[in-house]
Parts: sequence; structure tokens; C-alpha cells
Amino acid sequence: MLRHNALLNEQIEQWQDLGCTVAVANQNAFRLRDRTAILAGKPDLIVGCDDKVMIVEVKTSREQPWDAVQLRICK
Repeated sequence: MLRHNALLNEQIEQWQDLGCTVAVANQNAFRLRDRTAILAGKPDLIVGCDDKVMIVEVKTSREQPWDAVQLRICK
């Protein structure tokens, strides 16, 4: 958790230095409900820069099988 927070803070600073707007984890919570499923989560960062918005997930360990699924949902 400490490593994740340190990396997150580095990312926030880097994006802000570029003049981007950054929303952090709990500000980004979402919940989408359909008839058969609920999709919910909190992306680490949502970055707005110029006319683009990006989802940034900070990872501190080796790639996990669910990482690719998590990032596909964000697209």
C-alpha cells in the first residue's frame, strides 16, 4: 500500500507539472447496474489534459491476469 501511494503521488505530480487536471481514486468511484450485472470500481487516476481524458492505473507488482481485463473495461 505504501509503495502504491508513493507511485500514485509521483504520477499526480508528473501530470500536474504538465498542466493536466487530476482526479484521485475515491473521487473516481463508479457503479453501473444492468439487469444481469453490476460493474463498479475506483480507477486510481482520471487525468484531463488538453482535449483528452485518460484513466491511469498504478501497478506495483508483476502483471496479473486480471490487469488486462481491468484496463479493457476502462477503454
